[in-house]
Amino acid sequence: MLAGWYQKGGPAEKVIEVGDTEIPRARPGEVLVRLRASSISPSDYKKRAANAPLEFPRIIPHSDGAGVVEALGAGVSVFKVGDRVWTFNAQFKRAMGTAAQYIALPAALVRSLPSNASFVEGACFGIATMTGFRVVFADGPTTILGLTNNTGVDSIVEVELAGNLPLDEKILAENGTICSFGAARTPKLEISMSGRRARNMSLRFVFVYLLDDAALTETCAGINKAQAEGALKHRIAATFPLRELAKAHAFAETHTGTGHVVVEIE
Repeated sequence: MLAGWYQKGGPAEKVIEVGDTEIPRARPGEVLVRLRASSISPSDYKKRAANAPLEFPRIIPHSDGAGVVEALGAGVSVFKVGDRVWTFNAQFKRAMGTAAQYIALPAALVRSLPSNASFVEGACFGIATMTGFRVVFADGPTTILGLTNNTGVDSIVEVELAGNLPLDEKILAENGTICSFGAARTPKLEISMSGRRARNMSLRFVFVYLLDDAALTETCAGINKAQAEGALKHRIAATFPLRELAKAHAFAETHTGTGHVVVEIE
Protein backbone atom coordinates (compact mmCIF):
# COMPACT_ATOMS: atom_id res chain seq x y z
CA MET A 1 0.00 0.00 0.00
CA LEU A 2 1.01 3.63 -0.40
CA ALA A 3 1.86 5.40 2.85
CA GLY A 4 3.80 8.33 4.24
CA TRP A 5 6.18 8.08 7.19
CA TYR A 6 9.15 9.54 8.99
CA GLN A 7 11.96 7.85 10.91
CA LYS A 8 13.36 10.91 12.66
CA GLY A 9 12.06 14.29 13.72
CA GLY A 10 12.64 17.45 11.73
CA PRO A 11 11.31 19.66 8.92
CA ALA A 12 8.63 18.01 6.81
CA GLU A 13 10.49 18.24 3.52
CA LYS A 14 13.59 16.63 5.06
CA VAL A 15 12.12 13.72 7.02
CA ILE A 16 8.81 12.68 5.43
CA GLU A 17 8.94 9.88 2.89
CA VAL A 18 6.17 8.38 0.77
CA GLY A 19 6.39 4.85 -0.59
CA ASP A 20 5.06 1.30 -0.49
CA THR A 21 4.64 -0.71 2.69
CA GLU A 22 2.76 -3.81 3.79
CA ILE A 23 -1.03 -3.70 4.20
CA PRO A 24 -1.93 -4.37 7.84
CA ARG A 25 -4.33 -7.15 8.83
CA ALA A 26 -7.34 -6.81 11.07
CA ARG A 27 -6.62 -8.72 14.25
CA PRO A 28 -9.39 -9.86 16.63
CA GLY A 29 -11.47 -6.85 17.64
CA GLU A 30 -10.09 -4.69 14.83
CA VAL A 31 -11.45 -3.14 11.64
CA LEU A 32 -9.38 -2.78 8.47
CA VAL A 33 -10.28 0.52 6.77
CA ARG A 34 -9.44 1.51 3.22
CA LEU A 35 -8.77 5.17 3.85
CA ARG A 36 -9.86 7.89 1.43
CA ALA A 37 -8.89 10.96 3.44
CA SER A 38 -6.66 11.84 6.40
CA SER A 39 -6.55 15.17 8.23
CA ILE A 40 -3.53 16.83 9.82
CA SER A 41 -3.80 18.07 13.40
CA PRO A 42 -1.32 20.38 15.14
CA SER A 43 -0.25 17.46 17.33
CA ASP A 44 0.76 15.57 14.17
CA TYR A 45 3.22 18.14 12.85
CA LYS A 46 4.42 19.22 16.28
CA LYS A 47 5.34 15.64 17.11
CA ARG A 48 7.11 15.23 13.77
CA ALA A 49 8.97 18.54 14.07
CA ALA A 50 10.13 17.97 17.64
CA ASN A 51 13.79 17.30 18.25
CA ALA A 52 13.06 14.33 20.49
CA PRO A 53 13.39 10.54 20.35
CA LEU A 54 10.56 8.89 18.43
CA GLU A 55 8.12 6.52 20.12
CA PHE A 56 8.66 4.01 17.32
CA PRO A 57 11.40 3.45 14.71
CA ARG A 58 9.05 4.48 11.91
CA ILE A 59 5.86 6.52 12.28
CA ILE A 60 3.01 6.79 9.82
CA PRO A 61 1.42 10.02 11.10
CA HIS A 62 -2.11 11.37 11.62
CA SER A 63 -4.81 10.39 14.06
CA ASP A 64 -7.94 11.06 12.01
CA GLY A 65 -9.31 9.70 8.76
CA ALA A 66 -12.30 8.45 6.79
CA GLY A 67 -12.85 5.62 4.34
CA VAL A 68 -14.57 2.28 3.79
CA VAL A 69 -14.47 -0.94 5.82
CA GLU A 70 -12.30 -3.45 3.96
CA ALA A 71 -12.26 -6.36 6.41
CA LEU A 72 -13.29 -7.29 9.94
CA GLY A 73 -11.27 -9.03 12.59
CA ALA A 74 -12.73 -11.84 14.67
CA GLY A 75 -15.43 -10.72 17.07
CA VAL A 76 -16.36 -7.49 15.27
CA SER A 77 -20.06 -7.33 14.37
CA VAL A 78 -20.93 -3.62 14.53
CA PHE A 79 -19.71 -3.00 10.96
CA LYS A 80 -19.85 -4.79 7.64
CA VAL A 81 -17.53 -4.68 4.66
CA GLY A 82 -18.31 -1.63 2.53
CA ASP A 83 -19.52 0.58 5.40
CA ARG A 84 -18.43 4.22 5.22
CA VAL A 85 -16.63 5.15 8.45
CA TRP A 86 -14.50 7.75 10.19
CA THR A 87 -11.61 7.05 12.55
CA PHE A 88 -9.87 8.86 15.40
CA ASN A 89 -6.91 8.46 17.78
CA ALA A 90 -5.27 6.21 15.20
CA GLN A 91 -1.68 7.17 15.95
CA PHE A 92 -2.03 7.72 19.69
CA LYS A 93 0.48 5.31 21.26
CA ARG A 94 0.65 3.45 17.95
CA ALA A 95 3.21 3.49 15.13
CA MET A 96 0.65 3.53 12.34
CA GLY A 97 -1.68 6.46 11.67
CA THR A 98 -4.01 7.40 8.84
CA ALA A 99 -1.50 8.80 6.30
CA ALA A 100 -1.83 5.54 4.36
CA GLN A 101 -4.19 3.66 2.08
CA TYR A 102 -5.11 1.18 4.82
CA ILE A 103 -5.22 1.08 8.59
CA ALA A 104 -6.26 -1.61 11.07
CA LEU A 105 -7.78 -0.17 14.24
CA PRO A 106 -9.69 -1.37 17.29
CA ALA A 107 -13.40 -1.17 16.49
CA ALA A 108 -13.82 1.34 19.34
CA LEU A 109 -11.84 3.89 17.29
CA VAL A 110 -14.14 3.60 14.27
CA ARG A 111 -17.58 5.20 13.77
CA SER A 112 -20.15 5.15 10.99
CA LEU A 113 -19.90 8.11 8.63
CA PRO A 114 -23.22 9.90 8.00
CA SER A 115 -24.41 9.67 4.41
CA ASN A 116 -24.32 13.45 3.92
CA ALA A 117 -20.61 13.68 4.80
CA SER A 118 -17.81 13.36 2.25
CA PHE A 119 -14.63 11.48 3.12
CA VAL A 120 -12.78 14.81 3.32
CA GLU A 121 -15.34 16.08 5.84
CA GLY A 122 -15.31 12.80 7.75
CA ALA A 123 -11.55 13.02 8.15
CA CYS A 124 -12.16 16.23 10.11
CA PHE A 125 -14.44 14.60 12.69
CA GLY A 126 -11.56 13.49 14.91
CA ILE A 127 -9.37 15.56 17.21
CA ALA A 128 -10.61 19.04 16.27
CA THR A 129 -14.33 18.30 16.13
CA MET A 130 -14.30 15.96 19.12
CA THR A 131 -12.45 18.55 21.19
CA GLY A 132 -14.86 21.27 20.13
CA PHE A 133 -17.89 19.16 20.97
CA ARG A 134 -16.52 18.08 24.30
CA VAL A 135 -15.54 21.51 25.58
CA VAL A 136 -18.90 22.97 24.57
CA PHE A 137 -21.16 20.23 25.92
CA ALA A 138 -19.20 18.60 28.75
CA ASP A 139 -20.99 20.75 31.34
CA GLY A 140 -24.38 21.10 29.72
CA PRO A 141 -25.89 23.79 27.44
CA THR A 142 -24.00 27.08 27.12
CA THR A 143 -25.19 30.69 27.17
CA ILE A 144 -24.09 33.91 25.49
CA LEU A 145 -22.98 36.90 27.54
CA GLY A 146 -25.34 39.34 25.79
CA LEU A 147 -28.33 37.23 26.81
CA THR A 148 -27.49 36.80 30.48
CA ASN A 149 -28.59 40.21 31.81
CA ASN A 150 -25.11 40.63 33.32
CA THR A 151 -25.36 37.46 35.40
CA GLY A 152 -22.45 35.96 33.47
CA VAL A 153 -21.97 33.00 31.21
CA ASP A 154 -22.26 29.42 32.39
CA SER A 155 -19.35 28.08 30.39
CA ILE A 156 -16.28 29.45 28.65
CA VAL A 157 -14.30 27.49 26.07
CA GLU A 158 -10.73 28.69 26.50
CA VAL A 159 -7.83 28.30 24.09
CA GLU A 160 -5.46 30.67 25.95
CA LEU A 161 -6.16 30.12 29.62
CA ALA A 162 -3.14 31.87 31.09
CA GLY A 163 -3.67 35.03 29.07
CA ASN A 164 -7.46 35.24 29.33
CA LEU A 165 -8.15 34.04 32.87
CA PRO A 166 -8.61 37.57 34.35
CA LEU A 167 -11.31 38.35 31.77
CA ASP A 168 -12.88 34.92 32.04
CA GLU A 169 -13.38 35.35 35.77
CA LYS A 170 -15.16 38.67 35.27
CA ILE A 171 -17.75 37.27 32.88
CA LEU A 172 -18.25 33.80 34.34
CA ALA A 173 -21.45 33.18 36.28
CA GLU A 174 -21.69 31.53 39.69
CA ASN A 175 -21.26 27.77 39.35
CA GLY A 176 -19.78 28.39 35.92
CA THR A 177 -17.03 26.40 34.22
CA ILE A 178 -13.94 27.38 32.26
CA CYS A 179 -13.08 24.56 29.88
CA SER A 180 -9.52 24.66 28.52
CA PHE A 181 -7.95 22.55 25.78
CA GLY A 182 -4.94 24.54 24.67
CA ALA A 183 -2.52 27.38 25.24
CA ALA A 184 -0.85 29.45 22.56
CA ARG A 185 1.81 30.89 24.85
CA THR A 186 2.56 29.50 28.29
CA PRO A 187 0.96 26.40 29.82
CA LYS A 188 1.49 27.72 33.35
CA LEU A 189 -0.68 30.03 35.46
CA GLU A 190 -1.24 30.98 39.09
CA ILE A 191 -4.69 30.50 40.58
CA SER A 192 -5.81 31.88 43.96
CA MET A 193 -8.67 30.11 45.72
CA SER A 194 -10.84 32.46 47.75
CA GLY A 195 -12.93 34.29 45.14
CA ARG A 196 -13.21 31.32 42.88
CA ARG A 197 -14.22 29.00 45.70
CA ALA A 198 -16.90 31.43 46.89
CA ARG A 199 -18.47 31.42 43.43
CA ASN A 200 -18.18 27.64 42.97
CA MET A 201 -16.17 28.08 39.81
CA SER A 202 -14.89 24.98 38.02
CA LEU A 203 -11.90 24.54 35.76
CA ARG A 204 -12.02 21.63 33.33
CA PHE A 205 -9.25 20.43 31.03
CA VAL A 206 -10.03 18.36 27.95
CA PHE A 207 -7.66 15.89 26.28
CA VAL A 208 -9.73 13.93 23.78
CA TYR A 209 -7.24 11.08 23.47
CA LEU A 210 -8.17 9.95 26.98
CA LEU A 211 -11.95 10.42 27.13
CA ASP A 212 -13.67 7.69 29.09
CA ASP A 213 -16.10 5.36 27.33
CA ALA A 214 -19.22 7.31 28.29
CA ALA A 215 -17.78 10.65 27.16
CA LEU A 216 -16.44 9.09 23.98
CA THR A 217 -19.81 7.59 23.10
CA GLU A 218 -21.63 10.86 23.78
CA THR A 219 -19.11 12.89 21.80
CA CYS A 220 -19.06 10.70 18.70
CA ALA A 221 -22.84 10.33 18.69
CA GLY A 222 -23.25 14.08 19.04
CA ILE A 223 -20.92 14.75 16.11
CA ASN A 224 -22.74 12.28 13.88
CA LYS A 225 -26.10 13.76 14.86
CA ALA A 226 -24.93 17.29 14.14
CA GLN A 227 -23.57 16.22 10.75
CA ALA A 228 -26.75 14.33 9.83
CA GLU A 229 -28.84 17.39 10.71
CA GLY A 230 -26.63 19.72 8.68
CA ALA A 231 -25.49 21.62 11.77
CA LEU A 232 -21.79 20.73 11.44
CA LYS A 233 -19.87 23.10 9.18
CA HIS A 234 -16.35 22.32 8.00
CA ARG A 235 -13.68 24.81 7.04
CA ILE A 236 -11.17 23.14 4.72
CA ALA A 237 -8.03 25.21 4.19
CA ALA A 238 -6.45 22.91 1.60
CA THR A 239 -6.27 19.35 0.31
CA PHE A 240 -3.20 17.50 -0.93
CA PRO A 241 -2.64 14.05 -2.46
CA LEU A 242 -0.89 11.51 -0.27
CA ARG A 243 2.23 11.66 -2.45
CA GLU A 244 2.57 15.33 -1.40
CA LEU A 245 2.42 14.59 2.33
CA ALA A 246 5.50 16.72 3.08
CA LYS A 247 3.93 19.73 1.32
CA ALA A 248 0.71 19.15 3.25
CA HIS A 249 2.58 19.21 6.58
CA ALA A 250 4.50 22.33 5.62
CA PHE A 251 1.27 24.07 4.64
CA ALA A 252 -0.47 23.05 7.88
CA GLU A 253 2.40 24.43 9.96
CA THR A 254 2.44 27.79 8.18
CA HIS A 255 -1.33 28.26 7.89
CA THR A 256 -2.39 27.46 11.45
CA GLY A 257 -5.92 28.61 12.16
CA THR A 258 -7.09 28.75 8.55
CA GLY A 259 -8.96 25.45 8.65
CA HIS A 260 -8.40 21.73 8.20
CA VAL A 261 -5.61 20.49 5.97
CA VAL A 262 -6.67 17.15 4.48
CA VAL A 263 -4.69 14.54 2.60
CA GLU A 264 -6.79 12.77 -0.05
CA ILE A 265 -5.90 9.13 -0.65
CA GLU A 266 -6.41 7.40 -3.99
